[in-house]
Amino acid sequence: MLDASRAIPGKVCSGFPSGIASKQRDRAVRRFRETVKRSSHRIIVCSLCRDTVTGRRSGGDLCADLRSRLSLHPAPSFAIETIDCMAGCSRPLTVAFKAEGKASYLFGSIDRGTDAGALAEFARLYASLPDGWCNSGQRPARLAGKILARIPAVGKAREQVR
Repeated sequence: MLDASRAIPGKVCSGFPSGIASKQRDRAVRRFRETVKRSSHRIIVCSLCRDTVTGRRSGGDLCADLRSRLSLHPAPSFAIETIDCMAGCSRPLTVAFKAEGKASYLFGSIDRGTDAGALAEFARLYASLPDGWCNSGQRPARLAGKILARIPAVGKAREQVR
């Protein structure tokens, strides 16, 4: 039986006694943290971007899609996370790729339905590059024109001589 006195307004109760739900949640959090620790590569998806046609927030769906696609091919483990905003609001849906010692990428105007495969392909390419640096000809054609930024890794930028 659900304990209504412990209910949080706006939250859905799991139907399990609170001790069981708490243990399940704790196990899920531990598994997530372990994955993040093992993962040297990160894909970060905006969770607030709205689809320009439907107005629906599709960041969470894209994360699930990427997890599924990347689990089909052997590759370094990617932590796939969401964040509330990456300031790419004029080009929703935004997706970033990061790894220690590698260039970072920010893509915009991503369509969950048609670009998920290209993002998974880029993830495998990105993981294979020692410094993460690639040119437009190496990236999947579907992502052409969708790159908002390529940011050099810390310490990799060259000084400009004037």
